[in-house]
Amino acid sequence: MVTMDLTMIGQSTAKKHKPCIQILSWKEVRDEVLEVNSEIVDIIDNLNLTAEVKFCKVNYPFGAAIFDKGKLFIPNGENNFVPVDDNIIPNELKEYFGCEQTPFGMVLKKSISNSVEGTNQFIPLTVFYPGQFFGLWEVFDGEHSLFSNAQWSLYAGTRSLFSTTKISNQKKYQPVKRKFDLKSNAPETTKDQFFLFKELANHPCFLCDWSTTVLFFSGRIKEQITNKGKWSELQSFFLRYCWKQSMVWRFDAMMRGVWSYLANVLKEKGVKSFGFQLGVLKHIVAVSLGSLPCFVSNDQEELTAPLNLIKKILIDEYGIEFCPTIMVPAHLSKERYRSGYYSVNDSIPIEETYINKKVETSVETTRSIQEIYEFVKDNVADNKIDTVSPLLRRLMKDVKLEFFHPTFDKKRKLLSSSQLPGQDNSLIQLPKKYGKSILPFNENGSFFRGLINIDMGNFSP
Repeated sequence: MVTMDLTMIGQSTAKKHKPCIQILSWKEVRDEVLEVNSEIVDIIDNLNLTAEVKFCKVNYPFGAAIFDKGKLFIPNGENNFVPVDDNIIPNELKEYFGCEQTPFGMVLKKSISNSVEGTNQFIPLTVFYPGQFFGLWEVFDGEHSLFSNAQWSLYAGTRSLFSTTKISNQKKYQPVKRKFDLKSNAPETTKDQFFLFKELANHPCFLCDWSTTVLFFSGRIKEQITNKGKWSELQSFFLRYCWKQSMVWRFDAMMRGVWSYLANVLKEKGVKSFGFQLGVLKHIVAVSLGSLPCFVSNDQEELTAPLNLIKKILIDEYGIEFCPTIMVPAHLSKERYRSGYYSVNDSIPIEETYINKKVETSVETTRSIQEIYEFVKDNVADNKIDTVSPLLRRLMKDVKLEFFHPTFDKKRKLLSSSQLPGQDNSLIQLPKKYGKSILPFNENGSFFRGLINIDMGNFSP
């Protein structure tokens, strides 16, 4: 094992701390990998790797940018990160990251997330949990990729967490800012909340030990799995992994045909506004298949963020008036989360569409999505469309959607948002020190004003 303490690089007076980067042989890192992914351990064991093939293990604190604007960042001292091609980084270290600057590896602890920046918010694309691999598509696509590295980012934990109650009140925030000498301003939007949560989580006053651990695969491994060589078993494993991840995108053409057919039927029935509704449902199909994340509040393992710490600060320091419900992105699967949420107000569908101007209220928008959903489910699940795949038919039959809004629905189709805590206690769950929450649930928050609960039921992709 080669341990590299980078705290002293360019910082002659910096205090030393535990190393953030370790260069390890397969033998040295094998047991950690075994805890999160036994399948790849068996394959790599069969390769009988020489000591020259190394792996690079790196710890990142919450919110640290691992990859941003086409640059891979590595630690250069405590909570200080620089691009891997920076002159301050020793050449002998750079070679262990391989893949030019595109990160390629697996998560050992907590999580990392992949996002793209949209108008006024970051859009979560993928959450990578322990044992999962990142950067594989870029490795196999190489120069043929149509996706620019500058378009996406990787963060330790999640970039897209937010409180469902606004925390932009200046009178409440200024005392907190002065007390802890914060650099962040009071967050005006949900996108801005990340910067505050990141600064608080890494503030010395709170001694937060949340960090994610990433294992980078070297350029040598990339060369072997992208060429016909002796490592065909490992190459096949990674290709199968990519193939499974790409299911939704490979069948996108077929899905477009289904949605086009449904749109024509709706036109024939005289429905004038349905583009936004179909866009939302198409997005929810991708969420149900696990390809895109929805939002959850029950991250009890704190894989995505130090949520209990954030809640404590909002209660004790900020004096939040409602129960601090924190939403984080997550993928639905039989292993981890069976249900999650999509908000008509705060989420962005796969294809950006616009709400018809005639639909004036969020109640009407939510109800119209529900009505289109019932129409689609009736046509797909009951074999009224011949071109639908068995998987999509089973999904529309097994996955259950419930629609919520805090405003009374005259047509009595939407459920009241006030019922949500009764169905999902995690929405009002607090750290143990507070016992049962005495703070009210913010049912009128923007996130809950047009909420869709996606329950996978017995469905499994």
